[in-house]
Order: sequence, then structure tokens, then C-alpha cells
Amino acid sequence: RLAPLIGAADVPGIAEALRALPPAFPAADGTAARALVMISLVFAWCSSLAAPGAALRRRSQRGEALRDSLRTGRWPSRAQLGGWVVADDSTQLALAEILVPDRSTDLDISAAIVTVDAHLHAVSALRERVGPLVAADTQARATAIRTLLRERPDARVVLFARHADTVHALHRSLRAEHGVVAITGIRARSAAGQWTRSDVLDALAAPDLTRLSLDPRAIRLLLATDLLAEGVDMPGVRTIVHGDLAWTPARLEQRLGRI
Repeated sequence: RLAPLIGAADVPGIAEALRALPPAFPAADGTAARALVMISLVFAWCSSLAAPGAALRRRSQRGEALRDSLRTGRWPSRAQLGGWVVADDSTQLALAEILVPDRSTDLDISAAIVTVDAHLHAVSALRERVGPLVAADTQARATAIRTLLRERPDARVVLFARHADTVHALHRSLRAEHGVVAITGIRARSAAGQWTRSDVLDALAAPDLTRLSLDPRAIRLLLATDLLAEGVDMPGVRTIVHGDLAWTPARLEQRLGRI
């Protein structure tokens, strides 16, 4: 077992801010599920700052779409909220009057908007607390990984993380390095060209590491979510890095079982 990689940015007061998060207002066919919201954000925070940063952005966009609909007297379901087109940094609002039936008689609209506003205000405060530190947190983690790769030049490394946003952030910081590939679900990202999931697994099965510095398609570092941590053999990998701590010890063992 190697020593822990040290590299992360601290966010003073984030635990208290997450505990104090007001309940969200649910979609018409949902429930507030305050504990579930809080736990999911805590898990994201424990993965990287990029993960809660992205989760809070999506929560803000969804809340703004819900508030926009409520102001027209419409209370959308989860599926109807899907009519709002959400990108990384913008939300295209749909016409609630067309997409959502009028439910103004089923709901105290004014009270609902107050609840949504309170939640969005707290989410915005959390984003302001986390956002300025995301880049430093990601860069510190990437630097620690680069140090490991230099110390183990002949070892192929796989880093597992619970959240896709953690994988994507690390890949953006490390993609200029030779042989770095990221995979979340069936999608693979590499500076060396198009990869499929099968291409990645075939490359990880090859035990010959002597060509790592020469082959532009050789994988030196794979960044992956836990979707690859079960039922996949990686005989060509020598080092597993836990990019975050898994929910259970069994998940950690699953990751290690790949090699």
C-alpha cells in the first residue's frame, strides 16, 4: 500500500452550511427528501470540490426552472421539468403554460415560491463558498497524481472516483499528459483520439508496459467512475488510486479486486 496522496482545498464552514440547507420544494410527483439531498451533497463534497460545485449548479438551475413554472401557476412533474434545457452554465426556460397543466388550485403558489427562494438562496451561498476553490482543489489533486506517475514510471495507474464530475475535472487538468484517458459510463475521453469502452478495457488487459512512452494510444493513467470497479479484469494495471473514499469498505475491495 502506498502512502496517501495529499492534495485538496479546505472549505471552512461547509459542513455547517450543508446541515443548515433549507428543504427544497419538490416536483408535483416527488417529495422534499431533505435528508437525501443533504447526503448526496456530502458525498459529492467528499469526492472533490468539483463534484459539489457541479451538483449545486444543477440544483440551482433546476430550482430556477421550478420557480419560473410556479410563477405561472403551474406545478411541474419531474418529467415536465425535463422540458427545460440545461447546459453547463445556462438554462433555457420552457413555456410552462404549454408544457404543464394548471395546478394552481392544488397548491399555495405563494408559499411554494417562498420555499423555493429560501432553498435557492442557500444553494447560491454554498456555490459562492465552494466555487472560488474548485480550481485550486482540482489542481492540487492533479499535481499529486503527476507526482505518483513520476515516481512509478513503469506502472499503469487507474484512479477510481464515485462522481463523474470528479473524473471530468481531473481529466481536464491532466489531459495534456501522455496516455491519460477518462471513462464514465460508456463514454471515453482521450487526447489521442476516439476510444470505445472496449478499446479501453483491451488496452488495460495488456501487461506489456515497455511501450508506454512510445505508443500514443497506450494508457498510462485511466480515470474512471466506480462503474468500472466491478466485474472487469485489469491485468495490465499495477496501481489503483482511490480518488475518493467509497461509501463502504466493500466498494474499496471491489476497486482493488480489478488487479
